[in-house]
Amino acid sequence: MKMKYIFILTIGIIVLLKASLCLAAEDDFDFDIKIYNSDAILCEPLWVDITATYKGNEQIEASLSSILLFVDNEKVTFNACIIYGHVSRSRGFRILKKEDSFKIIEDLRCFPPFWKSGKFNVRFEIENDTELLLRTASFEINISEPTGVDKQLYDYAQSVNSPDLKICIKDQSGKCNEDLWSPCTTSSAFDECFKNVTWDEMATEYPNSCYTAWIYNNRIRNLTIKDPRSTANSIKNSKYRAGNSVWDLWGSKIKGTQKHLSGTEYCRWEIEKSLAIINSCSRFPQKDRLMLSIAINNIKLGNEQRGIEILKTLIRESNSREAVWAKEFLEEWMAQKKE
Repeated sequence: MKMKYIFILTIGIIVLLKASLCLAAEDDFDFDIKIYNSDAILCEPLWVDITATYKGNEQIEASLSSILLFVDNEKVTFNACIIYGHVSRSRGFRILKKEDSFKIIEDLRCFPPFWKSGKFNVRFEIENDTELLLRTASFEINISEPTGVDKQLYDYAQSVNSPDLKICIKDQSGKCNEDLWSPCTTSSAFDECFKNVTWDEMATEYPNSCYTAWIYNNRIRNLTIKDPRSTANSIKNSKYRAGNSVWDLWGSKIKGTQKHLSGTEYCRWEIEKSLAIINSCSRFPQKDRLMLSIAINNIKLGNEQRGIEILKTLIRESNSREAVWAKEFLEEWMAQKKE
């Protein structure tokens, strides 16, 4: 009798909890959509970072059971990076209150529609169990065929046999009912464009390719994840020259290695690599990030005037998050100089 009472009481609590929660309308969410490479060449990383903030007045139950990708209004269900174990995810149960937020982070390169050139209309939808919870605003991704040295490296990658590039879509019986051929890696790594071409080959044979630039890009600090005013204080107090371990050829003509650099060495390496990427790949999608790195590292190394000039140019010519960060940093830096 006692166990039955506890069971009934538990069910009652669950029913009361459910009753206190509401379904969200689609317009109950605001979206901050960051597209890291909206105008790419084939096989470049295509990261999208979407922050959804709930604006409704009532609490809602959000199990986030299904994140759906739509490309040109067609639902895309096959994700090579999940199938081959390169991405791990958790879709936890959540209760959302007003101003709570969560993220959708995807590398679109993991999905077959983006394995060819073209212009694509993209959006995400999230189902809360079987009901639509939200639909993001649509955005465009443009993918072009590589040219010049990029085409040379792309063609070489396609000529090298690799079992990882052949993807089998299985039916319910486990048999392969469709083969897809991915020209790119099926990893979601920022620094990897081709699974079957080594960094050594890319850096020695194709040093001026935009594909090669991605190897180094991920080893250059992303300053925008730090507070700009705190960064200015740290540099002023000489507390910001942390070293790092980075991969490079280091003068070798055939093989690269990992090497730990001191704080000063790392600053110089970041400037050198950022300049090299900008000069060899003028269309590089994260150029503003590299410009910011060059500017801040110059200031850290004592070349203050040069760094300030680059910051002012970035602020004047761009409205990117790097430019916003640069403006806040410069305001704090100049305010401290007046003290």
